[in-house]
Amino acid sequence: MDLDARNPVPNVQVLPKYSLNDEDLHIKATGLRPCQRVTLRAHVFTESGKYRFESHAQYEADDRGIVEVEKAPSLGGSYQGIEPMGLLWSLEPAPEIAHKRPRLVKRNIQKPFIYTFQLVDDVDNVVMHSTSVERWYLASYVERHLVQHGIADGCLYIPKKKGSSDPMPVLLDIRGGVPFLVEDRPSLMASHGFAVFSIDYFRKMMAGRRIFNEKCRYFDLKIFLDIFEFIANHPRLDSSRVGIVSSCLGSVLALQAAARLKDMVPIRCVAATGCVDFLGYEIGLRLPDGTTIEPYKNSDHEEVVEDTDGGYIWQLSDFNAFDNLQGDFVIPVEDISCPMLFITNGDDQHIPSYKRMTAMKERIERVGKGNLLETIHLEGAGHYIDAPYLPLCRKNNMDPTLPYPVCGVNGGEPRLHGYALNKAWRKTINWFRGQLNITETYRLDWLDSISSTPYVSSRL
Repeated sequence: MDLDARNPVPNVQVLPKYSLNDEDLHIKATGLRPCQRVTLRAHVFTESGKYRFESHAQYEADDRGIVEVEKAPSLGGSYQGIEPMGLLWSLEPAPEIAHKRPRLVKRNIQKPFIYTFQLVDDVDNVVMHSTSVERWYLASYVERHLVQHGIADGCLYIPKKKGSSDPMPVLLDIRGGVPFLVEDRPSLMASHGFAVFSIDYFRKMMAGRRIFNEKCRYFDLKIFLDIFEFIANHPRLDSSRVGIVSSCLGSVLALQAAARLKDMVPIRCVAATGCVDFLGYEIGLRLPDGTTIEPYKNSDHEEVVEDTDGGYIWQLSDFNAFDNLQGDFVIPVEDISCPMLFITNGDDQHIPSYKRMTAMKERIERVGKGNLLETIHLEGAGHYIDAPYLPLCRKNNMDPTLPYPVCGVNGGEPRLHGYALNKAWRKTINWFRGQLNITETYRLDWLDSISSTPYVSSRL
């Protein structure tokens, strides 16, 4: 008899070893005693290496000495029940750094997150085996190009080889108030057959300024005109198939563009997530003719209060204060004539996004354009709707330049938020594939017919 068969070695296997961040992982522990109690642990560090996020779940091996996370229920730990990707979406900051309110976010998409998984015996608390996997945002078949054209800055992600979709449809990715080039979502979306242009606008607007107590800055809609000019002059891009994917402040600006530039550029469709229906927070709008629209002065409804564990919390004092606003700062959604996708966050405690997006939906329907709008609701989702499998961030430091933490409260329930990210991501990708007539699939794991194949990675 084979010696290894009589004395199996405990092992934890996580596949694919190299994957894109929106791919499922398949986690399996073998070589255990029948009914042995074990804990699976996972951890990952932020890019700086300063902050560790961790999770754990307790399992009981079956009569073969195997734990298959896709089939076996967690008996306790960071989550309970059958959760194939629970070890990822339940990650939390390690207790010793939790008070710093870090958020797990990917900035340098040319390097992966490295997740480590450990198999631990529950009796002796001994690590029996560990393994690591790489989770990438940039597929090997996607190129990254920094772009500056007119007053537009950003980064273009485009599949390297020409395919049946060339010249390619383009997604313009515009995010919320983040003072750096945001690359995680656009680079990952490009793996699905789009060219994606990440608009780097907020970094310029925030130059020399702090988030709080500063004068108004203006977003210039000419940025969109310059981007469309860049697309029209690019040999592999199709300026007649351009959509906008957006969130938070970016959605406010995207919807403003769709309404106010409809006779200037052919915006094909817009997806908006977790936003309000007005310009505010000291961000105004500059129109192509040079005139400006002042933002609503919402500072009367903001407050900074002491947090229970030190530092401060920025919050809106009254989510109902923005009902029935009137003025040019309100998004004229009635003027939008392209298809729209509204994604609403069920537990956004940062801004009243669900209420304000519902109000926009009602205004669109009142003018007979309800056929242009599709909505999906994300039950239990907090403010940040990231790519799948990133953990919920209930609070995060909004301005690290301050000598003390000022946190925003984002809301969300970890399990439901984890489900919501996956639901929103799949809906967004498939909606844009339909709206922009994508004719090929780069992602084998995205096809229903082979989505159950456990060891295929779309990164390679």
